[in-house]
Amino acid sequence: MATIELNDLNSRIKRSEALLEAVKASDFQERLKGLNLDWKSREVDPESDLYKLFVEQEFIDDNTHRLTKAGLLFFSRSTIDFEFELNRLSVIGDKYHILRRLNFGKNSVVYVAEHVVLGSKVVLKFIRPGAADNIIQALRLISGNDLAENLILPQDYTKITINDVYGNEVGIECIVFQYLDGVSLKEFLNDDQRPLNAHAIASFIKQVGGILYDLEKLEAYHGDLHEENIIVDYNSNNAKGLTFYVIDVSYGITGSLDSKACKDTDMAYFRQHVWNFLSAQQKYLAKMSIRKYLGAEIFFIVTKIISAEAKSFREVMNLINENTAYENYQRQKVDFINDKFAPPGSFKLQRYEEITDPKVAVKLFVPFPELMDNITAFSNVVITGNRGSGKSTYLAAIAFFPQIDSPLVDFRDVFGIYFPCRQGEFRLLSPELVDYNSVGIHRVKHVMVIKILRRTLESINEGLRVQKISEPADYSDLRRLLSVLMGDNKKIISLSEDVVSELTNLVSVLVRIEMKELDNLFHLKSQEVANRFCSEVDLLEFFKVIKETFVELSNTRFHLLFDDAGSPNIPAQAQYIINDLIVSSNPVYCIKLSTELYSYNYQTTEDKQLESGHDYYIYDMSRLFFTGAKTFGMNHEVLENYFKDIISKRLENFQYQSRDIVDYLEKGYKDSNQLVYRLATGRRDAYYCGWSIVWRIADRNPRNLLELISEIFSVGNIDPETPPTLVSMRNQDRAIRSVSEKRLRSLAQISGTTTVSNGRVTSLGQQLFDVTTVIGSVFRIYLKSEPEKGRKDQYLAIERNDSSPLNPTAEKLLQEMLKYGILDPSRLDFARDDGVKKPIYVLNRIYCPAFGIGIQRDQHLRLSQQKFEELFLNPKAFVTSGTQRLRTHITNSGDQKQQNLFDSLND
Repeated sequence: MATIELNDLNSRIKRSEALLEAVKASDFQERLKGLNLDWKSREVDPESDLYKLFVEQEFIDDNTHRLTKAGLLFFSRSTIDFEFELNRLSVIGDKYHILRRLNFGKNSVVYVAEHVVLGSKVVLKFIRPGAADNIIQALRLISGNDLAENLILPQDYTKITINDVYGNEVGIECIVFQYLDGVSLKEFLNDDQRPLNAHAIASFIKQVGGILYDLEKLEAYHGDLHEENIIVDYNSNNAKGLTFYVIDVSYGITGSLDSKACKDTDMAYFRQHVWNFLSAQQKYLAKMSIRKYLGAEIFFIVTKIISAEAKSFREVMNLINENTAYENYQRQKVDFINDKFAPPGSFKLQRYEEITDPKVAVKLFVPFPELMDNITAFSNVVITGNRGSGKSTYLAAIAFFPQIDSPLVDFRDVFGIYFPCRQGEFRLLSPELVDYNSVGIHRVKHVMVIKILRRTLESINEGLRVQKISEPADYSDLRRLLSVLMGDNKKIISLSEDVVSELTNLVSVLVRIEMKELDNLFHLKSQEVANRFCSEVDLLEFFKVIKETFVELSNTRFHLLFDDAGSPNIPAQAQYIINDLIVSSNPVYCIKLSTELYSYNYQTTEDKQLESGHDYYIYDMSRLFFTGAKTFGMNHEVLENYFKDIISKRLENFQYQSRDIVDYLEKGYKDSNQLVYRLATGRRDAYYCGWSIVWRIADRNPRNLLELISEIFSVGNIDPETPPTLVSMRNQDRAIRSVSEKRLRSLAQISGTTTVSNGRVTSLGQQLFDVTTVIGSVFRIYLKSEPEKGRKDQYLAIERNDSSPLNPTAEKLLQEMLKYGILDPSRLDFARDDGVKKPIYVLNRIYCPAFGIGIQRDQHLRLSQQKFEELFLNPKAFVTSGTQRLRTHITNSGDQKQQNLFDSLND
């Protein structure tokens, strides 16, 4: 078949060569006149010199001497000057006054006219002779049926008589359409300043596909669905939202094609328009895939249209109404998640981020009352603490998760907008990707404010979906504000409610704007979506409008929650912008963030240093949970009971046989001195075991505690069905040492590099591992060298015996150890050497089992600047020189009293 069609095409081309030569000749018009065409009968003079050529071109039937349809169309294109004739007539059918030409096509010409009496504008479509077989029958078919209202149907039909170039009268059919003002689809998609969203594609498919389906059901078609024949109304006054009008329906006007070919062009044009929509979207998606942007539901529809799987408009509309592929995808997704990601049980739930269901997270969360009260209060708050101390859980506890039935706070009073910074959303603002010198801090702030707007509306939209928040009667104030913030009141386009809700549409618009603004930052483009930059002032105004728009939020106050806000999750320059929001004190929104030590910068974009207690309040969880004597620190029993509650919650939630952890652990030692004594004397039964030991090894860190209990339960074969059974002391010890060893080894995996002694560059993680190993090993040496007496003293901390500044590298390594919770600076005490109050750096007790040392701090080492620096820069030399002196320091009386192990050599 393909070969026959190709041969036929080659034959047609060869036949046309003679015609093309005749047309090029200067006397062609005169020879054409010689055919002496009668337009009414279509008869020509067989004696004309062009007669034989036209018969060969199948323009003339040699039997009847009449023009064929193709011949008539050729004559009309060659001998009718519509421009001249219509200007000559001026008024058409005594009704319409010609104003201007709109289009000049092969089958018709289109003009704008005005009704001479009513003054209304219309479109006149003059059909060339030969372009249609029976236009009246076609008009009756499409006009006599109930079709979509945004298909602009003919409203009148008339005939006029004009002259061809030879003065012969020609009857011309004219179709009258309503004149529709607006932009064409081509103009609409080419306007870079108009941020479309994914739902605009869905709206186009539903509206235009529906029109073409209506025609398809009648076995009709449009026939000329190019981008100029689709008019777009996106005016904010349009109650229907974004509307696509299809104009200039050409059913019955086939020209030189047959009706099937004309019908097929509808689907071809339709696919091309959907593709053009995607192309317009893609310009805004430098950092996001088109699938993620469209969403799975719309993506499946678009894919089947573009790939030609949908071969008719009936199938296109079935995709809209019954998207079975998407429904299958949803089922497969649920099955896959249930199969591969079964919710973990027991104490395997370590971090808040690992708990995918917020309802479970709330059930397992045990707030410490004092801290929870401070965090829920309306104020700027910074939460710090070692990794695993629970910073994320406190922020997430006040975030608005609408699927939670019994939240810890009422969103009508506290509306938390949660940003899990660890997921990398703000890393795109790194100076490695954004040239801050060229871009300017205000443009980056603009992007961050848009992120907050978008995330807020996403949260509220989720609340609407589950009916926690009521649908407002009017979005006009919110729409107006967002339009102003974007710099152009015409930018935000409404969509029909049957396509997408108003708020979902606004969220999608903000997503696209955010992507475009990010792209501008990366590529320094001069063309921008926004003509102005948003600031903290605009953010305040936005939240005020939100309170006015949504009745449930009228009395709430907004808490912006940035979890893990330190570097590298949020680059320093972006941290300055958050600090700008912190210092912009107001009664509507506040900032709360969690961060690790030395990873957050407390200054604004204008170099103002934030003042603790004035601009913000800081709560260090490690210091809050510090336990000590009655006159200092928290009472041991309070912290122990808090940790016991954390475990009890999990035992209850996962339906263990007992909620009391003591029912599963040996009570252990009555006095922790017993453990120290056994470790010092090398006894084989020096077991780390019992609840009183376990919660102290966790060292005020819930994550450590959960990991220890989880490992003990695993070694002891404890599960929810197990009756309360004591895990043996030996098995507890094995589990605890395993966790400690694993935590110690993990230090070597910390990324980064550092320069140490002799300018040597080494892995930061390896250096921290070496320093930690030396500290723990030295503490063990001390314990083993204790004199033979009943009570053994455990060294577990380091103190500076001077105040001299440290080498910058040593200072940086010290900060890293504090940041990762290897050393704890929570305690300040007066130094014995100079009486100055200084931090005492205590080794995290989670590492004690790995070194075989006790968990109570009886004594601490006092190091000079020289020895302190040596510890961090050359740990192997530090331990060698120290242990060498251990054997020589004996008092003159012969008592085996240990002197200071690491005094300066000059002391």
